[in-house]
Amino acid sequence: MDTIVVGIDFSKTSLAAMRLASDVAVRAEADLLIVWVETAEKDRCEAEAELKRMCDDLSAKRATGNSVSYRIVSGRKVYTALNSVVKEEQADLLVIGTHGNSGFDEKFAGANTYKTITISSAPVLSVRENFNFDKSLERLVMPIDSTRDTRQKVPWTIAFAKVFPNTTIHVLGIHTTKNKTVRSEVEGYVGSVERLLDKEKMDYVTDYVDAENTTLSTIEYAEKINADLIVIMTEQEKTLSNIFLGPYAQQMINQSPIAMCVLGSATAFSQVRIVADGRLQTILERHIEYNEMSRSIQGYRIRVNSFTGSNAKSKAFALKEELLDKYPKMRAYVTFDEPNFIVKLGDFVSRLDAYAVYSELRKSVNTAQIIRDWINNPVIDEEDLYVPEYYEDDLEKDF
Repeated sequence: MDTIVVGIDFSKTSLAAMRLASDVAVRAEADLLIVWVETAEKDRCEAEAELKRMCDDLSAKRATGNSVSYRIVSGRKVYTALNSVVKEEQADLLVIGTHGNSGFDEKFAGANTYKTITISSAPVLSVRENFNFDKSLERLVMPIDSTRDTRQKVPWTIAFAKVFPNTTIHVLGIHTTKNKTVRSEVEGYVGSVERLLDKEKMDYVTDYVDAENTTLSTIEYAEKINADLIVIMTEQEKTLSNIFLGPYAQQMINQSPIAMCVLGSATAFSQVRIVADGRLQTILERHIEYNEMSRSIQGYRIRVNSFTGSNAKSKAFALKEELLDKYPKMRAYVTFDEPNFIVKLGDFVSRLDAYAVYSELRKSVNTAQIIRDWINNPVIDEEDLYVPEYYEDDLEKDF
């Protein structure tokens, strides 16, 4: 490793992340870059003074000549800012803090939780405030399933484990079916991992579990062996028990009490540096932001009611407000299809996702029905609840 980036907001969890990032950087003889994304919650001058003090303290404790520096980024979303720094510095690792059942530290990431991991061009190491720094990193869990990308995390895991002496890698073969062909495939993948670990002279243990839910099974195994770190890919094999619970990595972040490192398939082996006109990056970032706002997915919504005639518009928006009060974690919409103002609720990927809300709504609104529609990206966190401003602004201007 050459460069490690850590994102902080001065909360206890982010300071725990910085402490772990510093420890890894010292062991790997890597440069450490501390990044704070400017917010209105903290004065810039005060933050910069604290960052300077942190860098001085960490530098004084380092015996190697590798640098400790900081950077303040303004005018961007947290996940976009961190990923830009990671790309610019060609960082080998991004470290961030997590806490509680909600996953990321709300002050640091809040609405940027899962997005930070999914767009990062480097592996992301997440740590909770209660991480035990007095215990050395001795047990590392690496789940292997039947998916094509499952072994892509192995080379990085080996490289990371070599930074910590006396680390044992626990290879966890996960069986999600009784099908003999699939089970043999998992065992074949595990066998190839074992051969690579033997070649690299790594200490390892192999276990298998039968899993109805890959997330819970991985966490239960890690807790049973008192693991210090779990290394996963952003996606894992789906089962009937967890297919509707959201992406595997998101579930793990929300539920695991153990520190985790998450790799996307594009970052598992290496990073590719693209040399291009700087304006291209600006265009790409704007394109990403536009796509985040646009309704680009086919899915389902609940068509609650429609209004026509006098005061139809005001009735529709009044109903929308009622729905937002009743379902604060969902979005509601008003669209116009002449001569009707139509009120819709939610952004659901499947009809099954919409059914529970639909069943409850039908008790009081007999006009409710599930319809196929173009939807916004499903809500992951609180920030996602806000509909892009242009959507309702344009609607208001039309009438």
